[in-house]
Amino acid sequence: MTQVLLYQCPNCDASCSVDTDLVGLNVVCPNCTQEFTATPPDTASDFELPDAIPFFKSGKLEILKKELNKLTSDGELSKSEEMALTRAALMLGLKEKDFVKLTKSEFLIHFNPILERASKTAHITDEDVEEINKLQIKYGADLEFDESFSVFRWIYLMEVKGQTPPPIVNDEIHLEDGESIYMAMNSTWAQPRSKATSYSGVSISVPTGIRGVRLRFGKMQANRVEEITELDSGRLYISNKSIYFQGANRNTGISISSILDTTVHTDSIRVDKKRGRADYFGMSLMNSRYIQALIGVLK
Repeated sequence: MTQVLLYQCPNCDASCSVDTDLVGLNVVCPNCTQEFTATPPDTASDFELPDAIPFFKSGKLEILKKELNKLTSDGELSKSEEMALTRAALMLGLKEKDFVKLTKSEFLIHFNPILERASKTAHITDEDVEEINKLQIKYGADLEFDESFSVFRWIYLMEVKGQTPPPIVNDEIHLEDGESIYMAMNSTWAQPRSKATSYSGVSISVPTGIRGVRLRFGKMQANRVEEITELDSGRLYISNKSIYFQGANRNTGISISSILDTTVHTDSIRVDKKRGRADYFGMSLMNSRYIQALIGVLK
């Protein structure tokens, strides 16, 4: 089997696989089509092919995995080690994408438990951040975090360390001096309302002998239940002083100091006040959890 060396194109930095019999010659980069000289690599891998290469791909990947674990035992996958592993994959008859899939798989084995724990607790702890940084270095990963990572991180910082997130730029509502907005989002406003569902009791109606006039004896009583009734939809704002809701037809405001408690629901957050009915503001569970922490730290 012809062995393959892996080079990095000096023009575009792309990885280029070159047969060993072409070392010392000018080769063309398949990515940018520029020529470069295939000089012997400065750091050659000490990887050696086994006497018998497995026929199935799974066996070849197992050999490559052992080599990956060996080179990452120091906690870091350098660029030269990454190129050496790609070369090992080519020597085993695998493709460069097979090595990429392998490193991704090994990374996720350690990364996914962190995400699962964060989803259950809504916390990204300092220890989680440190462990994620180590994993990125170890496997050469470059993560792009979505909104949930930032939300879970700030929930932890607010609830555990008492830190307040930076205010957001406000160009939507008028604020008092010294007031800043920390959250603005689309939402719905609802409150509990009493509603008659049925009637109970005994009532008898008898004629009086006068046309159109009857006497009624007994009493019918309405059976009432409390239902959450949506009042309006609009924008919800949370400042360091108040919660504001501006709807299409109705508005409401709650001072932070008047809030007694908050309760997280899967589709809303309940706000209990010193006076009046509780207010429900519709949102996702993640945002509800964030606002609960935000109100707690602002109080």
